[in-house]
Amino acid sequence: MGEPLAYFLTWTTYGTWLPGDDRGWVNRHNRKVEVLEEPSESLFSHAWALLKASPLKLDQRMRSVVEQSVSETCEELQWELRVVRVLTTHVHVVLAAPQVPPGKVMGLLKADATSQLRCLPDMQERTKWWTSRGSKRLLYTEEAVAAALKYVFDQEHSWKKKR
Repeated sequence: MGEPLAYFLTWTTYGTWLPGDDRGWVNRHNRKVEVLEEPSESLFSHAWALLKASPLKLDQRMRSVVEQSVSETCEELQWELRVVRVLTTHVHVVLAAPQVPPGKVMGLLKADATSQLRCLPDMQERTKWWTSRGSKRLLYTEEAVAAALKYVFDQEHSWKKKR
């Protein structure tokens, strides 16, 4: 199919979307496709008990730090950033990073954001910031890129209405 035009990357903050969640959840043992699994109270309770730190919700100051970090990393590495949207419990990024695997892109963005967040005065002791993985969608057409951008934009407005 060739090189994708862009990646649509999404990752969540630590402890805010666990296996068994009421919103559904992605079974990471099924690595071929992302399938939204049914909620499970017992699985959620088990996952909650295994948390090694408190769940993280990003406040406005933290969201700004993450957004700036993603923008700076993309600029430094000459990746074409189409959009970054940082919400309270997750991050969406649509970008083009030719010849760089999406997992590596996500890892670098998360690592750089973590490094910047640790500079905040009250955040130096935190050890868990993000879920270990995330969603990595390959966008092969302009229509797919436009749909990802629309999704991110629409979700932002939905989030703002709830606040």
